[in-house]
Amino acid sequence: MIDPKLARETPTIVRDALDARHYPLHFLDSFIQADSEWRSLLQEVEILKQERNTLTPKGKPDPETLGKLKILSDTIKIKQERLQQLEFSVEQAALLLPNIPSADVPIGKSEDDNQILRKEGTIPLFPFSPKAHEVLGTELNLMDFESAAKITGSRFVVYKGAGAKLERALIQFMLDVHTEENGYTEYAPPVIVNSRSLQSTGQLPKFEDDLFKLSNTDYFLSPTAEVQLTNLYRDSIIQESQLPICMTAYTPCFRREAGSYGRDVSGLIRNHQFDKIELVRIVHPEQSEA
Repeated sequence: MIDPKLARETPTIVRDALDARHYPLHFLDSFIQADSEWRSLLQEVEILKQERNTLTPKGKPDPETLGKLKILSDTIKIKQERLQQLEFSVEQAALLLPNIPSADVPIGKSEDDNQILRKEGTIPLFPFSPKAHEVLGTELNLMDFESAAKITGSRFVVYKGAGAKLERALIQFMLDVHTEENGYTEYAPPVIVNSRSLQSTGQLPKFEDDLFKLSNTDYFLSPTAEVQLTNLYRDSIIQESQLPICMTAYTPCFRREAGSYGRDVSGLIRNHQFDKIELVRIVHPEQSEA
């Protein structure tokens, strides 16, 4: 989510950035309105509390003072209840505001407006029509989509024989490279996370439709180990001397892919469960782009 202070203090800049992203501006309006009302009401409550403290006698109050204190206390209670409602509204509105993109990001409506910065290698040309990975995997007896559909449903796969061995080998290879050569510390976190963790990394509330929730709990299947690794440092003050903090983890990941239809949904592209090696690097803001 966007920094609420940035949205509050530079609304015009934020509005222009959101407009360039074709993002609904009413989310920003809702945030500014709720935040303004919350701040104004907070000042009122503080003034009333000071008035009550000034009015409170050291000894037993007389009936008139007692009546005034009761009116003040009742008024403060009502306003504090409204404050809590506004505070929740401010938080929810801020959660729906995306980060502002870098100034060098091209403005566009779709991926067709992206700019190619460079090309690596040469695209190979084959004297035959290449087969899709799911076709090759099935023909070579490495992947079994039909059995996965029977066991669970669509958008799952069973890796088989050399396919299972290859998946395991790739996981081990990636972990070894990053822990032994690139200075990352390996973690093995739970694959179930709570809503607070998902909020902290921006999956909630925006991507709630793509999450698998465990019924009657506050638990979700994690869509990416970025959630677990980042939340290891949630609510923590990090000393600059600790930086950079480099973390990696292998986990199964789970996504409903609720909005994925048509293109790129076959094979392994949009599966509900997939294996991933996550890399999280916490650095000083001046080094973040590098």
